[in-house]
Amino acid sequence: ECSLTCGGGTRSKRRECVYPRNSVKNDCLERLEISESCNQQVCPAFTEWTDWTECTKTCGGGVRKKVRECVLPKSVGGCLGDSEYEEACNEQSCPVWTDWTEWTECTKSCDGGTQRRERKCVLPNEKSALFCPGPDNEERECNLNRCPTWTSWTEWTPCTKTCNSGMKTKLRECIIPKYGNQSLCEGESLRNEVCNTEE
Repeated sequence: ECSLTCGGGTRSKRRECVYPRNSVKNDCLERLEISESCNQQVCPAFTEWTDWTECTKTCGGGVRKKVRECVLPKSVGGCLGDSEYEEACNEQSCPVWTDWTEWTECTKSCDGGTQRRERKCVLPNEKSALFCPGPDNEERECNLNRCPTWTSWTEWTPCTKTCNSGMKTKLRECIIPKYGNQSLCEGESLRNEVCNTEE
């Protein structure tokens, strides 16, 4: 059998020298072993390994790999060894978000305000360069219902006295929307003023 499967090996064959029973000389004149070259074809060979691929995760345990190709001459089998190598990477713990806080009170009771909530990113250690994905705060609209509104002031009523200080009055009404906040308008609905102060 050839000493190598490719790249140039050797193989040999032997024979025995058989002596006649009454032989004085007991050495055969011809060679008892001959050898010859075999499997001279070029061996298949791997290319260099590629660089590592990017890790599948930035934390919490991912995988990366590198590959190489088998360069095959014609009529030769495959390379010995693996064409792909894989290893674990980025096994450090991931940062995690705390739970969201409760929504803050709405900035307005009607006509559309805003409210916020927040959360914090907890890092596995102080030197970690990783951050939690996503925002650390959210904002939303609230109390979109229309506010109650005042009508215009009425004209002043006639003064209650023609002299010696009477009183006159004007009014306005609070119009409350059909849906939503049923709170009253801010401010006064009636205004009085002294009139005819002369004696």
